[in-house]
Amino acid sequence: MTPARLADARRHLAVGDAAAAAAACRAVLADHGDDVEAWRLLASATITQGQVAEAADALDRAAALAPLPPASLGDLAAVRLRRGDLDGAAALLGEALAAEPEDAVLWRRRAILDERRGDVAAAERAYAEALRLAPDDAALHNNHGVFLRHQGRHDAAAAALRQAIALDPQRVEYRANLAGTLRMDGRTDAAWTAYREAIALGPLREELRVALVAMLREVGRTADALAVATEAVGILPSSALAHVALSATLLDLDRGEEALAAAQRAVALAPDKAGGWLHAGNALRQLGRLEAAVESYREALARAPDDVQALSNLGLVLMETGQVEAGRELAERAIGLAPRNTDALHVAGAVAEVAGDLEAAERHFREAIRLRPGFAEAQFSLGWLQLSQGQFAEGQRGFDRRWQLRRFATWKRDFPQPLWDGAPIPGRRLLVWGDHGPGDQIMYARLLPMLVAAGVLLTVECEPRLVPLIARALPGATVVPRADPPHPATATAELQCPTGSLLGRLCRGPADLPRLPTAHLKANAARAAELRRRYDDGRLLVGLSWHSRHPAIGDEKSLQLADWLPILSIPGCRFVSVQYGDHNVAMGEFTAATGIEILHDPAVDPLRDFAAAADQIAALDLVISISNTAAHLAGALAVPTWTLLSTGRSLFWYWLRDRTDCPWYPSMRLIRQQSRGDWTPVIAEAAASLAERAARR
Repeated sequence: MTPARLADARRHLAVGDAAAAAAACRAVLADHGDDVEAWRLLASATITQGQVAEAADALDRAAALAPLPPASLGDLAAVRLRRGDLDGAAALLGEALAAEPEDAVLWRRRAILDERRGDVAAAERAYAEALRLAPDDAALHNNHGVFLRHQGRHDAAAAALRQAIALDPQRVEYRANLAGTLRMDGRTDAAWTAYREAIALGPLREELRVALVAMLREVGRTADALAVATEAVGILPSSALAHVALSATLLDLDRGEEALAAAQRAVALAPDKAGGWLHAGNALRQLGRLEAAVESYREALARAPDDVQALSNLGLVLMETGQVEAGRELAERAIGLAPRNTDALHVAGAVAEVAGDLEAAERHFREAIRLRPGFAEAQFSLGWLQLSQGQFAEGQRGFDRRWQLRRFATWKRDFPQPLWDGAPIPGRRLLVWGDHGPGDQIMYARLLPMLVAAGVLLTVECEPRLVPLIARALPGATVVPRADPPHPATATAELQCPTGSLLGRLCRGPADLPRLPTAHLKANAARAAELRRRYDDGRLLVGLSWHSRHPAIGDEKSLQLADWLPILSIPGCRFVSVQYGDHNVAMGEFTAATGIEILHDPAVDPLRDFAAAADQIAALDLVISISNTAAHLAGALAVPTWTLLSTGRSLFWYWLRDRTDCPWYPSMRLIRQQSRGDWTPVIAEAAASLAERAARR
């Protein structure tokens, strides 16, 4: 009976069924504890399964009964290798190969050891020797393929893995490794096929479905990813990993509530695992429930204290809630644990930028890009950082990667004309189309006269409310509203360029921005004069705008009217609302509480009519505004403007760094927060300046 069981064990090992081989050996040893062959085979089976302690014990038992043969020395070397004793493993393999130089398994283990020691050339020689001895060993071709993938030799790796599959077409792992290799090489369609073939062989292998979802998400095939994730939770309803993959995909589609539900299902299925908690935090963050997201990330870290993604994401949310230093500490810890994790490096850069450490931010962004050359998010962040430091030509390259980011998809226009590269094109027609909100389009309009002066024929597609203003400023241009389908006039252009891509093509830095004439948009002079007659009571006419509707950072940029009391208490001023939106209730409550009136002209609605808003602003002596469309419009009209700027993540790049003047708008003064969320010194500075101005009047 014993020889038959040992023969079974050998047969199971030969076909890669280590668990069955180990079971057969244990059955023998239960009756014959002194069977040295059974101990040796048990060691081989358990080391294959990664059961290092049992393998070491089996080898000790075998060695006590008889000297270890070369194959068992190889197993003992594998134990030492698993335990990190590279020198000990090398000595054992040297002894084994000296005794049995034609053993392919020993050469394979030598290759693994050499790779671990960083001697790639020696590892390649060892694999070549092993393959010479065992050319039909599918597992050996598989291991060689994985080794080649680690070296970035994807074509050779794929060839080795295909050879493994040809020798053993039913082995799921080989097809999974091929799929992973093709994925790393960017061959998405081929990887898709390999993943589906692996899944067909192992339909209950959740990690295959999850990997396929991840790949499809990486390349932007979100609809396919959703289909695969939905199929996964249907086939594997008890798989927490499948629900996590579904949650991540739903987040990509901005379906936050559904993503949260999927993550909460993962938590219910595996409450002791970090994944569900992590993705619940991601969903809560997308939904704007930042405090709840913080708690969910903390739950993830309670279960996996060194989870790099949880550390990074918690650091990011802490930064977003104003806890910048705490967030930075976590982000730095994450990259300390995983210095090659590009997502963690990007988060560390983002948090460092908000903390004001621009050197560290740039270093982290560049390292993330070096490790992942196609990392559009990091390239965009580096571009933003460079633009904010006045490096327009350099920053434009990264900023142009915005079209690869999902959050910019709503602005993208698929015009058929080639993208203008910045080369001189006198006499040719260029279509310039707005790819940001109206405030940014107003700002970028300052660049359009530079094109006209260079002899470019312009067609401008812009926010419909801006058409009369831009047309008035550029009488020789064709100005049309953004529409779907596009206005027929857009088809006459030879080249096209979004407004957000003009800057680096026209200006190397802030000094290149045109400063004269100071206004680049024009109000209706007669209408502005009429409004001034209506408003003028002998006091300084001061326009106010205090609110931003930006969905992510509007609250950080905005103030309550009560915050403005030191400004609104200055005598000799009549305050006029140039704020868009309906704020009558807030103004009425403020007036009732303070006795200070803010004039609201119902005939002017900036949300409907920018031309009327421009006429109103042109009628004023001064505008004081937060960073919003009113500030841009006042600056573009060359009305004296004081812009109150928040700091951190809500500070847009175009306000640059540490300046009190604004190269975009020569009539503008910038008054900046010095610490996040602290508006008191900003309001005090504006109030003191306003008091001086009113007194001079």
